[in-house]
Parts: sequence; structure tokens; C-alpha cells
Amino acid sequence: MKIVKKKFLGLVFIGMLLPVSFSCASGPKNNAENPVIFSNSGEPLVAVANSGSSVSSGSAEVAEDVKFVQNVSETLNSGSVDDALALFESMPESVANDSDLLSLKASLLLSAGKDSDAEKLASQLLKSEPKNLDVLELNVMIAKKKGDAAKKSQLIKQILAIDPKNVNANIELGSEQALRRNYKAAREYYNKAVAVEPKNTEALFGYGKMSYYLEKDKDARGAFERMIKLEPDNALAYSYLAKLDSEKRLYKVAKENILKAISIEPDVSDYYFDLGTYCRFLGDYPSAEEAWKKAAALEPDYFLGYAYLAGLCEEKERWADALGYYRQVVQKNPQYYYAYESLGMLAWREKHYGEARAAFENALKNSPDNVSYVLMIAACYLRENNIAG
Repeated sequence: MKIVKKKFLGLVFIGMLLPVSFSCASGPKNNAENPVIFSNSGEPLVAVANSGSSVSSGSAEVAEDVKFVQNVSETLNSGSVDDALALFESMPESVANDSDLLSLKASLLLSAGKDSDAEKLASQLLKSEPKNLDVLELNVMIAKKKGDAAKKSQLIKQILAIDPKNVNANIELGSEQALRRNYKAAREYYNKAVAVEPKNTEALFGYGKMSYYLEKDKDARGAFERMIKLEPDNALAYSYLAKLDSEKRLYKVAKENILKAISIEPDVSDYYFDLGTYCRFLGDYPSAEEAWKKAAALEPDYFLGYAYLAGLCEEKERWADALGYYRQVVQKNPQYYYAYESLGMLAWREKHYGEARAAFENALKNSPDNVSYVLMIAACYLRENNIAG
């Protein structure tokens, strides 16, 4: 007996539960007045109004099952995964072995950080139903979270053997190829997913991003614009439209789009890096500096924000400020050798000869044939000796 459609994917969206496709795509949202448990394809497993009305099924047994799923959904809507898991301790006997509900339980265990319990249950389900796509996808998600690439790859092959057009499997393969910088292959996988699910924003984003990397700007723009039509509050789509605008030197339009992204997700440092760049090209140095300071504040241990600020201060001949930022750059990332030459020259300008010499020595390590660095090191030694004498 099954109370839900077999289309159910192992990891589900419930209330504000994390999205659960292999690469964490966004999915349908719950309506607080009508809690729904969705499959990853967007189909509702069960929808029961808060008013208490039950779903007619033709059997008392199914009504009991529906009530159980409703309780899980309502508990999750209150924000408690642990409380939802506790409900499974008193599951109706009629569904104690139901693979759909057990997959739901495994997904909740995974969301609660109980990975070993989730893996154990998912493995048991896979043994009993080795060709169940939902169960296979659940196991892929667990293998991915564990970092078990070999098992994940094996499971994806099993999925594609059953369903060559499987959307989540193709998205995952696209993500793998993207990490390997094989953008052409990644784009093809994402395109396969989009062909099956044209409204899948994760697949659209992957396709758009790979198109952007491959300089297929028209395809990229089309994908991001479709994303925004589907999800008007998709900050990533706006950020990539801004990049495309910038490629055409439409910096004012780029700035407008990145500000839309920031209004949606105000704590993403990448957006402020881009905002600063667009402002800089527009000649608005104060706004560029403000944006890069915000980026550095959001990621204080990342060197790039300080590097941007240092370059801006150099350009505006604010030498002392530039020196301070370059010090931050090499402190955060001692391997960023490009900063050492500027640091050396600015330290020399401020008559910090020991610091200048150390900077040129580091620059020389990266460019051992650069005679200028050798000469500057010698000059620093001379000045240090003069000061000492």
C-alpha cells in the first residue's frame, strides 16, 4: 500500500526544510495556510488544509497515513526537525515499512545532521528497492555529503541506466564537470536537465553560468532572464546579468542589477566586489571604496578586498592608506606575490627600509630573474646601514 505517488524523491521539501536535489536547487514553497510536502519534481505528496479537513482516499487506513504526514508537515512548519523525527517513533503500523515515508525519515535525519543514521536507513532501503529512483537519489545525496565520490558516481550510473534523462543526475554531472573546469561538457549536462524541466532554476543557472564562461552571452542572458521570471527574487541571476552588462561596458545597468542582488541578499561579499568594480568604472571612487570595504568586512580573512582597496588608494595617491591595505593583503595571503612589489615601493616611500627589503625579497622568490628586485634589495641594505650608522 502506498499513500503517495512513486514520483517522491528521497529528500523532500517540507516547510522551510533545505532543498534536496543533489546540488541544493530551490524548489516549491509551502503556503502556511495549506501545508504541503513536495517531491523534488514539484509534485505534492500530500496537501491537507490546516482547517483539519482530510484527504479523501477511500480507506480509513489511508486517512490515518495522511494524518501522520500532515502532523509531520505541521511540525516542520513550526521549525522543529527533531520534533518531526520524534513522530516517526509512533508511526502507524500500516506504514512502518513504507519506503516513501522511510525515505522522508532519512532525509530528515540528514537535515538534522544525523548522517550515520540517515546512511544506515538509506542503505537498507536501497537493498530492498535497488531500482527505486527516489531511494537511489537519496543515497547519492548522502554519498555527496560524505565526500564519497566513487559511491556517488556508481549510484548516478545506476540512475542513468534506469532513467537516462534524470534531471538531478544530469545536474550533478554538470556540477562535477564545472568543478573540473570542463565547461563545455558541464553545459551539455545542464542543457539535458533543462530540456526535461525547463523551469528548473538550478539547471538553468548551471546552463547560464557555463554559457557565460564559454562566452555564449546570448544563451547565458536568456537563462538568467528566465530564472528571474520564475523566481523574481533570485539574486544570483541578477548578479550574472550584471556581469554580462559589464562585459558590454554597460556599467550603469550592471550597477542597477547588482544592487537588486544586494537588496535580496545583502550579506554576499561577491556582490560588493562586483559593485565596487562597476562604481570604479563609472568614476565613482567613494562608492567603490565603500563597496570594497563592505566586502572586506564580510570576509575579513580574505585578501582580495584589501587588494582592491590598496589599488584604489594607490590610484588616488593615498600612499599611507595603500601601504596599510597591502600589509593586510600579504598578512591574509602570504603567497600573493603580486602585492609584494607595491608593498616594497610604498614602504620605501615611507622610509620603512627594512620592511621594503623584506617585501622585495618575497617578490624575488616569485620572479628570481628580476634584476630590479635585486637592485632594490641592495638599495634597502644601503639605506638601513645609513640609518644604523
